[in-house]
Amino acid sequence: MIDAEDTEARFILTGPDTPVADHERRLATLRESWDQSNQRQHVDDSTWHSDLAQYLTHLVDLRVTHVESWLESNVQRFEGSHASIEELRRTFDNAVIDLRASVELCRSQCGSCNLVCVRGSRLHRDGHDCLTNHKCIHDCIFCERDALPTQPCGQTYVQPHSSSTFLTYHNFPVLATPEITCEPKISHTHQHSYALPNRCHVGAHLCGEPCGHSGKRGCTEKCVKVITLTFN
Repeated sequence: MIDAEDTEARFILTGPDTPVADHERRLATLRESWDQSNQRQHVDDSTWHSDLAQYLTHLVDLRVTHVESWLESNVQRFEGSHASIEELRRTFDNAVIDLRASVELCRSQCGSCNLVCVRGSRLHRDGHDCLTNHKCIHDCIFCERDALPTQPCGQTYVQPHSSSTFLTYHNFPVLATPEITCEPKISHTHQHSYALPNRCHVGAHLCGEPCGHSGKRGCTEKCVKVITLTFN
Protein backbone atom coordinates (compact mmCIF):
# COMPACT_ATOMS: atom_id res chain seq x y z
CA MET A 1 0.00 0.00 0.00
CA ILE A 2 1.52 3.32 -1.13
CA ASP A 3 0.58 6.42 0.83
CA ALA A 4 0.41 9.06 -1.89
CA GLU A 5 -1.94 11.89 -2.83
CA ASP A 6 -3.97 10.98 -5.88
CA THR A 7 -7.46 11.20 -7.40
CA GLU A 8 -9.89 8.75 -8.99
CA ALA A 9 -9.23 10.22 -12.43
CA ARG A 10 -8.94 7.67 -15.23
CA PHE A 11 -6.64 8.38 -18.16
CA ILE A 12 -6.02 6.90 -21.58
CA LEU A 13 -2.56 6.77 -23.13
CA THR A 14 -2.35 8.26 -26.59
CA GLY A 15 -0.64 5.99 -29.07
CA PRO A 16 -0.77 5.50 -32.84
CA ASP A 17 -3.61 3.00 -32.48
CA THR A 18 -5.68 4.97 -29.94
CA PRO A 19 -9.21 5.57 -31.29
CA VAL A 20 -9.81 9.31 -31.40
CA ALA A 21 -13.37 8.90 -30.07
CA ASP A 22 -12.14 7.01 -26.99
CA HIS A 23 -9.55 9.68 -26.26
CA GLU A 24 -12.07 12.52 -26.66
CA ARG A 25 -14.57 10.82 -24.32
CA ARG A 26 -11.94 10.31 -21.64
CA LEU A 27 -10.68 13.87 -21.99
CA ALA A 28 -14.26 15.18 -21.77
CA THR A 29 -14.75 13.32 -18.47
CA LEU A 30 -11.57 14.88 -17.08
CA ARG A 31 -12.62 18.37 -18.19
CA GLU A 32 -16.04 18.00 -16.57
CA SER A 33 -14.44 16.92 -13.27
CA TRP A 34 -12.97 20.43 -12.88
CA ASP A 35 -15.01 22.47 -10.42
CA GLN A 36 -14.56 25.63 -12.53
CA SER A 37 -15.77 24.15 -15.80
CA ASN A 38 -19.08 26.04 -15.54
CA GLN A 39 -17.34 29.43 -15.26
CA ARG A 40 -16.67 29.72 -18.97
CA GLN A 41 -17.73 33.11 -20.39
CA HIS A 42 -17.70 34.51 -16.83
CA VAL A 43 -13.92 35.04 -17.04
CA ASP A 44 -11.50 35.73 -19.86
CA ASP A 45 -11.46 32.58 -21.99
CA SER A 46 -7.68 32.47 -22.28
CA THR A 47 -7.48 32.48 -18.48
CA TRP A 48 -10.20 29.83 -18.21
CA HIS A 49 -8.41 27.64 -20.76
CA SER A 50 -5.04 28.06 -19.02
CA ASP A 51 -6.54 27.19 -15.62
CA LEU A 52 -8.17 24.08 -17.10
CA ALA A 53 -4.84 23.00 -18.59
CA GLN A 54 -3.16 23.46 -15.19
CA TYR A 55 -5.87 21.37 -13.53
CA LEU A 56 -5.37 18.50 -16.00
CA THR A 57 -1.60 18.71 -15.58
CA HIS A 58 -2.03 18.54 -11.80
CA LEU A 59 -4.10 15.36 -12.10
CA VAL A 60 -1.34 13.80 -14.19
CA ASP A 61 1.39 14.93 -11.77
CA LEU A 62 -0.39 13.24 -8.86
CA ARG A 63 -0.78 9.99 -10.79
CA VAL A 64 2.84 9.98 -12.01
CA THR A 65 4.17 10.57 -8.50
CA HIS A 66 1.93 7.82 -7.13
CA VAL A 67 2.96 5.23 -9.72
CA GLU A 68 6.62 6.21 -9.48
CA SER A 69 6.52 5.66 -5.70
CA TRP A 70 4.92 2.28 -6.23
CA LEU A 71 7.53 1.35 -8.81
CA GLU A 72 10.47 2.32 -6.61
CA SER A 73 9.04 0.47 -3.62
CA ASN A 74 8.96 -2.72 -5.68
CA VAL A 75 12.43 -2.54 -7.23
CA GLN A 76 14.49 -1.11 -4.37
CA ARG A 77 15.02 -4.55 -2.83
CA PHE A 78 17.01 -5.64 -5.88
CA GLU A 79 20.69 -4.82 -5.61
CA GLY A 80 22.90 -3.84 -8.49
CA SER A 81 21.87 -3.13 -12.06
CA HIS A 82 19.29 -5.31 -13.75
CA ALA A 83 18.51 -4.98 -17.43
CA SER A 84 14.86 -5.83 -16.87
CA ILE A 85 14.50 -3.11 -14.22
CA GLU A 86 16.13 -0.52 -16.46
CA GLU A 87 13.76 -1.54 -19.24
CA LEU A 88 10.83 -1.16 -16.86
CA ARG A 89 11.95 2.36 -15.96
CA ARG A 90 12.29 3.28 -19.64
CA THR A 91 8.81 1.93 -20.29
CA PHE A 92 7.49 4.01 -17.38
CA ASP A 93 9.21 7.18 -18.65
CA ASN A 94 7.70 6.69 -22.11
CA ALA A 95 4.26 6.09 -20.60
CA VAL A 96 4.55 9.35 -18.66
CA ILE A 97 5.25 11.21 -21.90
CA ASP A 98 2.17 9.67 -23.52
CA LEU A 99 0.07 10.36 -20.43
CA ARG A 100 0.98 14.05 -20.40
CA ALA A 101 0.26 14.28 -24.11
CA SER A 102 -3.17 12.73 -23.58
CA VAL A 103 -4.40 15.75 -21.57
CA GLU A 104 -2.73 18.46 -23.64
CA LEU A 105 -5.37 20.81 -25.01
CA CYS A 106 -5.48 22.52 -28.38
CA ARG A 107 -4.96 26.29 -28.08
CA SER A 108 -6.42 27.43 -31.39
CA GLN A 109 -9.54 29.53 -31.73
CA CYS A 110 -12.80 27.68 -32.22
CA GLY A 111 -13.92 27.57 -35.83
CA SER A 112 -17.44 28.78 -34.95
CA CYS A 113 -16.87 31.49 -32.32
CA ASN A 114 -14.16 33.34 -30.41
CA LEU A 115 -13.73 30.80 -27.61
CA VAL A 116 -10.66 28.54 -27.50
CA CYS A 117 -10.64 24.94 -28.76
CA VAL A 118 -10.50 22.40 -25.90
CA ARG A 119 -10.08 19.22 -27.92
CA GLY A 120 -6.96 17.10 -27.47
CA SER A 121 -4.03 18.70 -29.28
CA ARG A 122 -2.37 15.44 -30.34
CA LEU A 123 -5.17 13.51 -32.03
CA HIS A 124 -7.72 15.89 -33.50
CA ARG A 125 -7.07 16.75 -37.12
CA ASP A 126 -10.42 18.25 -38.11
CA GLY A 127 -12.07 21.54 -37.11
CA HIS A 128 -11.27 23.40 -33.91
CA ASP A 129 -14.16 23.28 -31.43
CA CYS A 130 -14.75 24.94 -28.04
CA LEU A 131 -17.36 22.21 -27.39
CA THR A 132 -20.07 24.70 -26.43
CA ASN A 133 -23.09 25.83 -28.46
CA HIS A 134 -21.01 28.92 -29.42
CA LYS A 135 -23.68 31.26 -28.04
CA CYS A 136 -23.27 34.09 -25.55
CA ILE A 137 -24.78 33.03 -22.21
CA HIS A 138 -25.23 36.54 -20.82
CA ASP A 139 -28.39 38.61 -20.72
CA CYS A 140 -28.85 41.17 -23.47
CA ILE A 141 -27.30 44.42 -22.25
CA PHE A 142 -29.46 46.41 -24.68
CA CYS A 143 -32.69 45.11 -23.17
CA GLU A 144 -31.36 46.21 -19.79
CA ARG A 145 -30.30 49.56 -21.18
CA ASP A 146 -33.75 50.19 -22.64
CA ALA A 147 -35.59 48.90 -19.53
CA LEU A 148 -37.12 46.04 -21.52
CA PRO A 149 -37.76 42.51 -20.22
CA THR A 150 -34.45 40.70 -19.80
CA GLN A 151 -33.67 38.16 -22.51
CA PRO A 152 -30.64 35.89 -22.99
CA CYS A 153 -28.37 37.22 -25.73
CA GLY A 154 -27.96 33.90 -27.57
CA GLN A 155 -25.77 35.39 -30.31
CA THR A 156 -22.45 33.94 -31.45
CA TYR A 157 -19.94 34.56 -28.67
CA VAL A 158 -17.50 37.43 -29.23
CA GLN A 159 -14.58 37.80 -26.81
CA PRO A 160 -15.18 40.92 -24.69
CA HIS A 161 -12.67 43.77 -24.61
CA SER A 162 -13.38 44.32 -20.91
CA SER A 163 -15.11 42.54 -18.08
CA SER A 164 -18.40 44.33 -18.64
CA THR A 165 -18.63 45.18 -22.36
CA PHE A 166 -19.31 42.38 -24.81
CA LEU A 167 -19.79 44.48 -27.92
CA THR A 168 -18.26 47.77 -29.05
CA TYR A 169 -20.55 50.78 -29.29
CA HIS A 170 -20.30 53.13 -32.24
CA ASN A 171 -22.31 55.89 -33.86
CA PHE A 172 -24.49 54.92 -36.79
CA PRO A 173 -25.67 57.24 -39.59
CA VAL A 174 -28.97 59.11 -39.39
CA LEU A 175 -30.63 56.55 -41.68
CA ALA A 176 -31.25 54.44 -38.56
CA THR A 177 -34.84 54.81 -37.47
CA PRO A 178 -35.90 55.70 -33.91
CA GLU A 179 -38.50 52.92 -34.04
CA ILE A 180 -35.84 50.23 -33.62
CA THR A 181 -36.69 48.26 -30.50
CA CYS A 182 -35.77 44.95 -28.97
CA GLU A 183 -38.46 42.35 -29.58
CA PRO A 184 -38.02 38.82 -28.19
CA LYS A 185 -38.34 36.05 -30.73
CA ILE A 186 -41.39 33.83 -30.37
CA SER A 187 -40.71 30.46 -28.80
CA HIS A 188 -40.73 27.53 -31.19
CA THR A 189 -40.19 23.81 -31.10
CA HIS A 190 -36.87 22.37 -32.25
CA GLN A 191 -36.75 19.32 -34.51
CA HIS A 192 -35.95 17.16 -31.47
CA SER A 193 -39.23 18.27 -29.86
CA TYR A 194 -38.07 20.46 -27.02
CA ALA A 195 -39.02 24.09 -26.65
CA LEU A 196 -36.29 26.68 -27.10
CA PRO A 197 -36.40 29.68 -24.73
CA ASN A 198 -37.21 33.17 -25.90
CA ARG A 199 -34.21 34.98 -27.27
CA CYS A 200 -33.62 38.68 -27.59
CA HIS A 201 -33.73 39.72 -31.22
CA VAL A 202 -30.41 41.42 -30.62
CA GLY A 203 -29.92 42.09 -34.32
CA ALA A 204 -32.33 45.00 -33.95
CA HIS A 205 -29.68 46.73 -31.84
CA LEU A 206 -26.79 46.06 -34.20
CA CYS A 207 -25.37 47.62 -37.36
CA GLY A 208 -25.91 44.55 -39.56
CA GLU A 209 -23.83 45.78 -42.49
CA PRO A 210 -21.50 43.20 -44.15
CA CYS A 211 -18.33 42.80 -42.12
CA GLY A 212 -15.00 43.73 -43.67
CA HIS A 213 -13.47 40.58 -42.16
CA SER A 214 -15.92 38.24 -43.85
CA GLY A 215 -14.49 34.76 -44.42
CA LYS A 216 -12.04 34.92 -41.55
CA ARG A 217 -12.32 32.51 -38.62
CA GLY A 218 -14.72 33.75 -35.94
CA CYS A 219 -16.28 36.42 -38.18
CA THR A 220 -20.08 36.65 -37.82
CA GLU A 221 -20.31 37.94 -41.44
CA LYS A 222 -22.30 41.01 -40.30
CA CYS A 223 -21.17 44.02 -38.26
CA VAL A 224 -22.11 43.50 -34.59
CA LYS A 225 -21.38 47.03 -33.42
CA VAL A 226 -24.26 48.66 -31.61
CA ILE A 227 -26.43 51.25 -33.29
CA THR A 228 -26.36 54.55 -31.42
CA LEU A 229 -28.88 56.85 -33.02
CA THR A 230 -27.51 60.28 -33.90
CA PHE A 231 -29.53 63.02 -35.51
CA ASN A 232 -27.83 66.14 -36.80
